[in-house]
Amino acid sequence: MHAELMPAMRAMYVYHTYLVERHHVEFMRRGSYQTNLDLLREFFPNRDIYLAPRMTYAEDRRVILDAVAGCLTELGKMSDAFSFYLRALDASPAIDLITGQLPVSISEAARQMTVILIHQGNLGGAMLMAAEAISSTRRARGLSRRQVLLLPLRLPGLLLSLFDKYEVSENLALQAWIDHLTGNLPQATMHFQQSAQIEGRLHPRSLPSIYHAEHLCRIGSIDDARQLMEAKLAWYECHEITSELSACHRVLGDLATSARQHEIAQQHYHQSLLLARDMTRRHILIEALLAQGRWAARYEAQAGRGEPSEVAFNDLDEALTYALDGGLSNL
Repeated sequence: MHAELMPAMRAMYVYHTYLVERHHVEFMRRGSYQTNLDLLREFFPNRDIYLAPRMTYAEDRRVILDAVAGCLTELGKMSDAFSFYLRALDASPAIDLITGQLPVSISEAARQMTVILIHQGNLGGAMLMAAEAISSTRRARGLSRRQVLLLPLRLPGLLLSLFDKYEVSENLALQAWIDHLTGNLPQATMHFQQSAQIEGRLHPRSLPSIYHAEHLCRIGSIDDARQLMEAKLAWYECHEITSELSACHRVLGDLATSARQHEIAQQHYHQSLLLARDMTRRHILIEALLAQGRWAARYEAQAGRGEPSEVAFNDLDEALTYALDGGLSNL
């Protein structure tokens, strides 16, 4: 029995000391999710992540499976990631023994599964999963539905921790992006505003702000979108979080294109692609390739140069290859 547990105990030590204490922040900054996944394999028999992790307690198994799912998402393996989130949910206890409520991990998994469904183009499923994320947050925090709906109004007597605000803000931002993708722009605007209001002075995060900026661009609020992304870019550069800079440059490229500032757009797209190729976040690379490829094709058509260049074709073809390989269809 003890001999059986030794590899898992060693793996826990390696993962905790090497990844969490020393290099976790660096991995996330650099987008080194393949390295993270390789370390996580130590928790599984024969390093096979499709077997059950060798952990004694259910919560430990959930943490490992959840971490694997996150890595697979960033590596563009969406279908596999979704199945690992399901496995993590199966390993979660039904009730938190300390709070007596639904574990917070369930609402986080529901949010991540919503993101996967969006990438896969399953917006109907994403809407249902986003609603489950909000419901799970409410149950995990012991909040009534009315309290959740009134959070943007700062309901008197309802004190939210930093993590509470993060959760609710993320939920609303995801709901807003789904509204945006399905064409319900007024509803999207409302949810984005609520998310920003709850967020308050929390640190900038990639998902809501970039979604929000793209929405602002679509509804014609170009200056607001540019201010948001420039502030975002400056924050990430200051903290050397290169894993998020690619998306910032991509959106700034889109904004420059809208303003017919093609030289500036080309610079942003080029930088976005350089950064995306230097990390293992496949969906970020796909978005950078699509942005530069589409820009090049449109710019050359507007300039009367005839057929799109080989560079434009190669960018779009590479993006399509990665998307088909990872099961992404929301392009």
